[in-house]
Amino acid sequence: MANVIWYPGISPIQILSHVNLTFPIQSQSVRGSWNFKLSPIYYLSLLDFYYEPEHTALLEREVQLKDQQNEVFYQKLFLKYVQLPVFQKAETELTDRKEQWLYYLKHLEEMEQIPQIFKSDKIFIKGLKIAEIAALSEPEFQTYQISRMQYLEIRGVVETAYDEGILDAEKKYIPLLTEAQEIAEEERRQKEEERRQKEEERRQKEENQKIAEEERRQKEETQKIAEEERRQKELLFQKQRKLILKMLSEGESKANVAAFFEISEAELAEIIKE
Repeated sequence: MANVIWYPGISPIQILSHVNLTFPIQSQSVRGSWNFKLSPIYYLSLLDFYYEPEHTALLEREVQLKDQQNEVFYQKLFLKYVQLPVFQKAETELTDRKEQWLYYLKHLEEMEQIPQIFKSDKIFIKGLKIAEIAALSEPEFQTYQISRMQYLEIRGVVETAYDEGILDAEKKYIPLLTEAQEIAEEERRQKEEERRQKEEERRQKEENQKIAEEERRQKEETQKIAEEERRQKELLFQKQRKLILKMLSEGESKANVAAFFEISEAELAEIIKE
């Protein structure tokens, strides 16, 4: 089992106060007869802040529960904290898969286009498409930002109203919030449909070009075959004519020559005249 969580702006102790680690244990229980054998639990916390002084901060800290004798209390519970700000490598400096994931997780929120290093990787591309922002054009991105700002503005008004004890704000603003979400979702759906249509048109155009190219190639091949047949026929004719002239020059009668080649004397006269 794995528990992956992102908690910005709070310490590891505060993080643990937000997460009940007994839930993954309870979820493994079985009704009736059970041997109480549990699978290990791996708790991973991705932090976009420093929870300790920067000059001593570690990229990763692995934690296990220990008793007063400094011995591991429970062998099947592992906690890992990753401080993403500690990771400072640039895109061109990444050397392995782990560093790619750290760079990806740290910069995903600010990516406006797919970095070159991830363009051939289906997993990262899928992640960026899910994030959607990276796949938007400039006009689409501006529309998305406007919708997002409207959503956050309305949500902020609703939350402020609750903080000030104005409970009737729910009736006034929640419908607006829902409407803004529906509008944003419809715009996203329409843009996705337009993108699919353009992709289908591009694919169809490429398919038509391939068909036209194949037809042109077949036509050229047919022309080559016809030209070769004509050339072979002309070559055979010239050999036949040369042999006929030789036989006639050696005193053979036209009748015998025509009979030898199984042609009429009129056809023989045409060959000689060529």
